[in-house]
Amino acid sequence: MFPAALCSLQLTRARSPEAGSFDFSPACFAGCDARASSAYGLNMRGATLDGASDESLMVAYARGDAQAFRLLFARLAPRIHAFFRRSFGDASAADDLLQATFLKIHTSRDRYRSEFPLRVWVFTIAARARLDELRRRYRLPAEAGEEQLEKLANASSVECGPPMDGGEGRELAGRVREAVDRLPETQRIVVHLNRFEGMTFAEIAQVLGSTEGAVKLRAFRAYETLRNLLRECHREEARTR
Repeated sequence: MFPAALCSLQLTRARSPEAGSFDFSPACFAGCDARASSAYGLNMRGATLDGASDESLMVAYARGDAQAFRLLFARLAPRIHAFFRRSFGDASAADDLLQATFLKIHTSRDRYRSEFPLRVWVFTIAARARLDELRRRYRLPAEAGEEQLEKLANASSVECGPPMDGGEGRELAGRVREAVDRLPETQRIVVHLNRFEGMTFAEIAQVLGSTEGAVKLRAFRAYETLRNLLRECHREEARTR
């Protein structure tokens, strides 16, 4: 069954500027609920699957197509891992939360509706896993939401761990990442979804279970802080020349 296969997933390290520090190899998923003999599965093989939308792959996967899952995993896993790595700065925690997210995607696959963007649906699941982990770390009650976490994060100024590797020769990009990593976690995750995932504020609000106004305010504060941090970096450079 799929959950057992997921638990045996092998992660191989690779450099990736925006997708986290892992390259994911889903070769162990041969045991995925294999109903791929259906007419739908047979019509969605090979090159057709390669060019399919995420939404089409999810529908095929929900109907039992293991190859659709492999492609979907290859597309989404690095991005979800980056989401958790940006939030917690901890590759090990990101690995565990990635696994928990895909287990939830698997158990919820029959509830997905193709008229909704898959990206928003998947990141909503990931955001719930993130929220559960934050509640556990801060020892907050189960009903604690994003607003309470934002107050706590702003008060404690919790910073991310080591900045994600932006690759060699990308000095400016590295500075931006370092500046992002200095933001409170709740602001950092909004910036990640907006800049790296290209989500609108309305989509981010849906993912985080917040309001669009609250997300916009968090983004405004984050981008203002980033501008100030980067401006200070330029001043420091000018003084040392």
